[in-house]
Amino acid sequence: MARVTNLMNIAVSGKVGNVVFCNGPVRGSYTRTLPKKSEVRSEKQLNTQNKVAIANRFLNPLRPLIEEVWQKDRYTRKTAFGSAFSHMMKHAFRGGYMEEEIIYSEVLFSRGLLIKPEGLTVSREGTRVEVAWEENARSGVDALPEDKAVLVIYNEMKEMSISINGTAVRGDGRMIAELPPVYGPDKLHAYLFFVNRNRKWSSDSVYVAC
Repeated sequence: MARVTNLMNIAVSGKVGNVVFCNGPVRGSYTRTLPKKSEVRSEKQLNTQNKVAIANRFLNPLRPLIEEVWQKDRYTRKTAFGSAFSHMMKHAFRGGYMEEEIIYSEVLFSRGLLIKPEGLTVSREGTRVEVAWEENARSGVDALPEDKAVLVIYNEMKEMSISINGTAVRGDGRMIAELPPVYGPDKLHAYLFFVNRNRKWSSDSVYVAC
């Protein structure tokens, strides 16, 4: 620990422990103590802290997918994951401290320039989920029939997520997925989006409950 002695006639400035030594043209040499840091966080701070933790648990398992499909020209932060995280924090929560809830319909896993899925419907029987969409392929490069469909399914109760791709394209109009038996009859949240053949372009993800 530093010690300071015999300061008479010596101009000292700096910090020792929680004591700050100052020099000024008006007051000359004097000392002050550092303000005590508040150990009690406000409810707003705790609310934000909880939302950060919830968003991390929700998005992190799909981080590699987000980094791959979120187009750079749609970044709002330095990275794709940062952009998805920021969007969720701003738009996909409700409730105050200890009552934080995800607004699942506002979450985005992908953002891009391709035409997004339209008219989504979903049916579920046991571990089988079928998602259908309206035919919206066209000759333009932003909605080709061969654009690949990507399906993300989140199990709210078990906090588990999976992504399924390569089994359907935009022109098929539907996608069938077999879920792990552990998903059981739990409530699920699904997100569908398209990527082009080389996965450089993508659409915004679209939510549907199932």
